[in-house]
Amino acid sequence: MGYKTTSEMSPIWGISTRRIGKLCSEGRIKGAILKGKTWLIPENAEKPDDMRYDQTLIQKENKMANIKEGYLYDPVAKKQRKATDEEYVRQEMIKVLVQEYNYTFEEMETEFPIKEGSANKRIDIAIFNPGDEHTQVNVKVIVETKAPKISLSDKKDGVGQLITYVAVCPDCMYGLWTNGSGGLRQVVQRIQEGSGKVREVDNDIPRKGQEISADKGPKMDDLVPATSESLKWRFKKCHDIIATAGDDKMTAFWEFLKVIETKIEDEKEDKEYADFFVTFNESNTQDGINRVYNRINDLYKRLIVEKYDKYRGFQGDKINIRPASLARIVSELQNYSLLGTNTTIKGAAYEEIVGANLRGDKGEFFTPRVVIDAAVSMLEIEPDDICTDLACGSGGFVITMLDAGKKAIFDRYNKRKGDFTEAIKREQEKFATSNIIANDINRNLSNACAMNLMMNGVDNSPVFNQDILEPVQNWNCDNADELKRLYGLKKVEESGHAFYIGNITKIGANPPFGNNIVRTEEYVLNQFELAEGKTSQIVEILFLERIIQLLVPGKGRAAIVVPQSILNNPGLEYVRKWLFAHTKVLGVLELPVETFLISGREGTGTLTAVLVVERRELTETAQILDGVKQVENYPIFMAEVHKVGYDRRGKELFVKDEEGQEILHEVTLKDSTTTKEKVIDNDLPEIVNRYLEYSRKLKSGKVYYDVVEEIYRVL
Repeated sequence: MGYKTTSEMSPIWGISTRRIGKLCSEGRIKGAILKGKTWLIPENAEKPDDMRYDQTLIQKENKMANIKEGYLYDPVAKKQRKATDEEYVRQEMIKVLVQEYNYTFEEMETEFPIKEGSANKRIDIAIFNPGDEHTQVNVKVIVETKAPKISLSDKKDGVGQLITYVAVCPDCMYGLWTNGSGGLRQVVQRIQEGSGKVREVDNDIPRKGQEISADKGPKMDDLVPATSESLKWRFKKCHDIIATAGDDKMTAFWEFLKVIETKIEDEKEDKEYADFFVTFNESNTQDGINRVYNRINDLYKRLIVEKYDKYRGFQGDKINIRPASLARIVSELQNYSLLGTNTTIKGAAYEEIVGANLRGDKGEFFTPRVVIDAAVSMLEIEPDDICTDLACGSGGFVITMLDAGKKAIFDRYNKRKGDFTEAIKREQEKFATSNIIANDINRNLSNACAMNLMMNGVDNSPVFNQDILEPVQNWNCDNADELKRLYGLKKVEESGHAFYIGNITKIGANPPFGNNIVRTEEYVLNQFELAEGKTSQIVEILFLERIIQLLVPGKGRAAIVVPQSILNNPGLEYVRKWLFAHTKVLGVLELPVETFLISGREGTGTLTAVLVVERRELTETAQILDGVKQVENYPIFMAEVHKVGYDRRGKELFVKDEEGQEILHEVTLKDSTTTKEKVIDNDLPEIVNRYLEYSRKLKSGKVYYDVVEEIYRVL
C-alpha cells in the first residue's frame, strides 16, 4: 500500500494540510500513521465527511429541506422562486409585513393576477382582509417590490405602475413601492373611497388593525421592533432624503444622527402617545410640515440639548434639516421602537450608514459582525469584567461586549431560585455605564460609537477621542483625566524590570494595520519594548503592545484581529517571542482572505487572524525575560476558518448538501408563523463552540499531553 503526506493529499481532497493533520489526530482517517511529526495517509483513503455540517442531523433537528441553487422559498405561495434581485426584495418584504405590520401569509398573495382593462397583470404582493375571498375587488393593500437598480420614475416598473394597480382595485386604499437596498420607497393612497384618483403620500401603509389618529402620534405600546433589512432600507432612505436636499454626505449623516437621538429619547418617556410623529394631514400641507419641524426641534432641545452637557461633534442647538425633508424622515421612523429592536439588527443598519460616510484611509477596516461575534465569545466575558476597545470605530466590539456582559449577569441570576428582575436590571445598567469604555483617535468615529451606544440604551457612555499611543501624560482629549482613571495605565517595577499595567480585564479590538502606517516620534517609541532600538515602528505592533499593557496581569484577556504576518513572518519572530513572554496564547483563528475584502474604503486582502491571549503575572514574565524560566509547553486552540458566510465579492454563501443543493431551515417570524430560509455557510459559530468546550475542559483538567504521540488531547 502506498502512502501520501498531508501536503500531497491537500490538493486531492481540496482542504488544507492543517485540516488533514487535525483529521488524522482525531482518528478520522483510517490507516493514517504518524512518523515522527509527519502524518502518512494511505493513498486510497477516503476523505472524511465534514462534521461541521452534519447534514443529516441538521435536516432532522431543523426540519430542513433542499432548495435548488439560485432559488428562494416563497412562504406565501409555498413554492420555490428564482432568486432574482427583485425576488430577494419581495421575500424580505414578506417577512417585514409579518413581523412589523402583523399581516399573515394567509392574508397575502404573491403574483396575484388582476385585470387592467383588457390586459392581464400580476401584483407582487396583494393583501386582503382576514376571511375575504382573494379577488381583485377585495384587494386592500398592494406592495410592489423591485430590484435595487430600478428607479421610482422607471417607465415600466416605477411608481406609476403601482398607482395604476391601486386604481383598478376598487377597494384598495394604499400601495407601497420599494426597491429594497436601493433605498427608494414610496407610498400611494386613494384620495377617498370610491374615487379613481391615487396620489403619492409621505405616510406609511397601515399596520393590520392599526388605528390612525388625525392629530396624535402612534401609541407607545404600538411601536414595533424593526427587522434587519427593513431598518437598513429605512436608514438609507432617511440619509438620502437629507443628502438629496442639498447637504453633503457628512452633514447629512450627523443631522440624521440628531433625529435618531431624538427618536430614542422620546421612546424613553412614560406616556401614552409618542411626540415623535407626523400625521397624514400634516405631511400634505406646508403649515402642517412646519408644525412637524417645530415639534421635532422642540423635542430635540428638551430631550437632548438641555439634558446632555457633554459635547458630541454632531450636536447643536437645532436639527438643521429642511422642514419637508424632516417630515418625511419622521414618517419613515415613527412607528418603530428603536430601543426595542434587536442589538444585532440595529448595529447592522447603523454600521452600514456609518461605513458609507466615515470609512477612513488610515488602516481603518470595519470589522465584519461575524468576526466580532466570534472574538467576543472567545473572551468569555463575566459580570465584573472591565471591557474596552481602544480603536473602537463605530462601536461593533463595544456593543457586542456590552451584550455579552448583560447576558453574563442574566445567566448568573438565572441559576438561582427567586425573582431577580430588578437586580438584573440594576446590574446590567451599571455594567453598561461603568464597565464599557470606548476610544478612537478619529473624532467622527468616537462620536458615531457614542451614538451606537445610545441606540442601545446607554446614555452617558465613556467614549473618548484620544491618540492612545501617546504617553499617558500627553493625553489631552475631552475628559482625559477620566480616561486616565478608567484605563489606569501606569509604569511599575517588578524583579528589576519596568512594566506598564492597566485596569482592563477584557479587550476586543481590530486596531489599524498596514505597513505604511508608522510612528517615528522618539517619545512615543520609548514606551514600547517592541520599538526598542528602532527609529520607527508600524502601528499594528505598537497597538498590540499597548493592548497587553492595559491588561491586568494574571487575569486580563484580549481578542485581537491581527495580520497573519504577526504569527508567521520570519522577520517578526521578535514580536512572537515578546508575546509568549508576556502572555499565554489561548487561541488562534486564521481567517480567509475574503474576510476584509468588503471592509474599509476599498477593502483589504490582507490575511488576518483572531488572536486570543491572557496576560501573564509580572513575576512570571520577569523570570522568562531573565532566562530563569522557559516558556512552558501548553495547549493552544488553533483553527483554520474556510468560510465566513460570503465570498470575495461580498455575495452570501449557503450550506449545500452532498448533491450541491442549498439547504433550507425553518425560521419563526412571529408567534407561530414560520418560513424557510437558507443556512449561511459560516464556519465561525461551530469553531467558537468547539473553543468554548475546549476551554471548559481545559479548566476542569480534561486536556492532557500524550507523551507518545507528542500532542495534546481533549477528553
